[in-house]
Amino acid sequence: MNPKPIISLIDGGKLRIHIPMEIKRKYGRKQIIAPEALDGTLLGVASKVQTVIVEAIAKAHAWTEQLESGKVENVSALSQKLHLCRPYVMRIISLVNLAPDIVERILSGTEPEGLTLDKLIKGLPEDWNEQRKALLPSFAT
Repeated sequence: MNPKPIISLIDGGKLRIHIPMEIKRKYGRKQIIAPEALDGTLLGVASKVQTVIVEAIAKAHAWTEQLESGKVENVSALSQKLHLCRPYVMRIISLVNLAPDIVERILSGTEPEGLTLDKLIKGLPEDWNEQRKALLPSFAT
């Protein structure tokens, strides 16, 4: 298995993000084993990857797929199915618009210091260059 995330362009200009990960139980809780730990060399070491953000990005893509495939009619139906409030579902779904390089930095644990899920889902611009300016000022193009 390739331990690196793969970002590819698919039909209609959409991005597909493949994130290799494992879910394991530790102390009775489920944990995501991030890509850099899949080879087993870092399993006892605390990961730098923020699993809350990674899980939210994964949910965003899964929920978007449900909407686009017609499995659910709209965001209201999705939020009812998930037993979550509609505004929260909308904010999480907005993560599908993150620039690929920002997603890569989050997955590798090299995102900017202090980045939180709350910062990502509150008013982040859709334009990738604007996102970079807001989140990665030294990497903005």
